[in-house]
Amino acid sequence: MMDGGVAMSTIDEIMKLLAEAKRQADAIDERNLSYQIVTALLVAQEVSLGQTSKRPRR
Repeated sequence: MMDGGVAMSTIDEIMKLLAEAKRQADAIDERNLSYQIVTALLVAQEVSLGQTSKRPRR
């Protein structure tokens, strides 16, 4: 299992890549892709803030 520092740097890197992907999707006016990327970015943000346990289970 990864320690907190490694996990956070991995999440930070994923968030940077997702942000860049969103900029690229916006540049080519891919709204559906942009929406999906934002959804993934919000989940990554929740993980980085440790808020995933507060999400309701479906």
